[in-house]
Amino acid sequence: MMYYKLQAEDLDINSAIHGNWTLDNAKSRLHQFLQANKLNQEYKYSVVGPDHNRSYLCEMSVYVKQLGRSLHAREHGSNKQMASKSCALSLVRQLYHLQVIEAYTGITKKKESDKLEPYEVSVDPELINEIYATLNELDIQPKDIPDDPNVTEPVLLTIENNVEIDNQNRPHPGGVDH
Repeated sequence: MMYYKLQAEDLDINSAIHGNWTLDNAKSRLHQFLQANKLNQEYKYSVVGPDHNRSYLCEMSVYVKQLGRSLHAREHGSNKQMASKSCALSLVRQLYHLQVIEAYTGITKKKESDKLEPYEVSVDPELINEIYATLNELDIQPKDIPDDPNVTEPVLLTIENNVEIDNQNRPHPGGVDH
């Protein structure tokens, strides 16, 4: 059972919109940031739940001189390691969205969704008509999918990171403190 819990905690399909920062790479970047800014912060842990179903909360606050304010993260995990990784990830993503640190440019682990085999689906024709009507109202042109069975190229159904939209939605430094 623990295997599935850890596997579920480790899955991150949204990392692309958060600068490719994941549980696997965020903790080392946070430690680099702390060291570069001469900050001596430590994770604070609390135990949650009964002995048979114990989990952990991890939190940390970091003062960011460039922003003139502190950032805070408080995250949950099935063990101390997962809790601290989640806490570090939360802080690193905040630093990224506030444009204090850069996006991760190293090798990214393939998402589970990238490894899925294609499969056939059937959709109610009435639903298809509703979808086309909605797309038409929103002035969105759906991608043409060839009916040719000889075409073996898969069609991606997920939305990839839209740089133009992503940049418009990123907060700018010097915003309102929480």
